[in-house]
Amino acid sequence: MGDPKYSLINLGDLSKPANTLIKKISAAIGGLYKPFQIRRVAQAEADADKIQAAAQIEITKLQHRAISRLFAEEAKKQHNIEAITLKALADVGREAKTDDVEDDWIANFFDGRGDAEFVGQNSCRGSQLSRQILEANSESRREP
Repeated sequence: MGDPKYSLINLGDLSKPANTLIKKISAAIGGLYKPFQIRRVAQAEADADKIQAAAQIEITKLQHRAISRLFAEEAKKQHNIEAITLKALADVGREAKTDDVEDDWIANFFDGRGDAEFVGQNSCRGSQLSRQILEANSESRREP
């Protein structure tokens, strides 16, 4: 290969001045580049903040739609539960032994019953509830 005196890897006596020169050039270039780098980093951080803010707005909109849907579903279920209850109350008279109806049976009966899609279902379920109230004295537990 080449003469070791002139190899870039082995600078010999020139290594200290070469290192000093390289450091000074790096510092000068870095000093010139630093303001540009600061602006570039600040712009990147501002862009990241904008993206996060936009994502948060979208999440907030999504949450708002979900809450609105949930409220609408629960209002429909509540309406159906009340319609079933009114039907049952209309079917039973003063002789009804509502204290004898098990709380677990009532909870089980209404679990998922709020999803009735038409009045006919509510009427049928109201009749089923009134029959249970009227037959509350029976020994066997009727399934809802």
